[in-house]
Amino acid sequence: MAEEQVIDLLSVKPHEFIQYGLGCLEKVANLGDNCAKETREKLRILVAGGDGTVWRVLGCVGELHKAGWDPVPPTAIVPVDLVEMVYSLK
Repeated sequence: MAEEQVIDLLSVKPHEFIQYGLGCLEKVANLGDNCAKETREKLRILVAGGDGTVWRVLGCVGELHKAGWDPVPPTAIVPVDLVEMVYSLK
C-alpha cells in the first residue's frame, strides 16, 4: 500500500475525508472523468484500529449508504489493541 493511499485519522477526521475527499471524487466522476469513475468503483476501505476508530469509520460508511452512494466501498477491519501491543513488547 502506497503512502498516498493511507489516511491518518490523527490528521484527518473520517467524516472530513468522506465529505471532501470522496465528495470531490464523486463530482469529478460525474463530470465524465474515467479515471475517477474507475477509482470510485475500485475503492476499498481498510480500518486498522481499536473499537473507537472502527466505529467512527463505519459510522461514516453508513452515512455513504444513507446518502445513496452506490456502490458503498467494501470495508475490512484489522483489529489493533494498543494495550495488548504494549504488553507484547515487554
